[in-house]
Amino acid sequence: MRSGLASVIDLRTARERAEAPSPFSSTVGIQDIHIPLFSQLTPADQAMHDDPDFTLGARYQAALTAAAPRFAEVFDAIANAPEGVVVFHCTAGKDRTGMIAALLLSLADVTDENIIADYVRTSTDGALFIQKLGEDALSRGADPRLLATLLATPADAMSGVLKTVSVEFGGAAGYLRAAGLTDATINRAVDRLIGA
Repeated sequence: MRSGLASVIDLRTARERAEAPSPFSSTVGIQDIHIPLFSQLTPADQAMHDDPDFTLGARYQAALTAAAPRFAEVFDAIANAPEGVVVFHCTAGKDRTGMIAALLLSLADVTDENIIADYVRTSTDGALFIQKLGEDALSRGADPRLLATLLATPADAMSGVLKTVSVEFGGAAGYLRAAGLTDATINRAVDRLIGA
């Protein structure tokens, strides 16, 4: 079995990719897959200005509905990637990446508590990177109050995702089935995570 990097799934928008091109887009032997996960959602900065009660939890809930076909596309790409390591990423590594990671870990029977803790830990484990993103945004005129909300990793945002997926779909597998995936594809995605 191939052990090196085989596929990179980029969850960012086309604009984000243009501003910070993927180093893998021209790397021979590595599949560069672009799936703009939140493309059906209003851009976060605009959503925050439009809604004084904006929360990440509400954004994630909206993503579960509006981006369901994109979630299915990501899991299909993971399941059917060539042998080797599959990496998925966005810009900050907490919202789009966090939701994919949460669903994948849930499929592998990781407890909700551990999934939420993993998500919250992004603020500390990725603190320097998130700080740099914040500084760059402030230099472009971002509102500091809104930026603080956008760069946070509140536990209730991810717990809300997991609760919705559980209550409305019976779990991550049910959510992905409703989004159009077969059990075989879902199982292959889990196998990629656990190395089966």
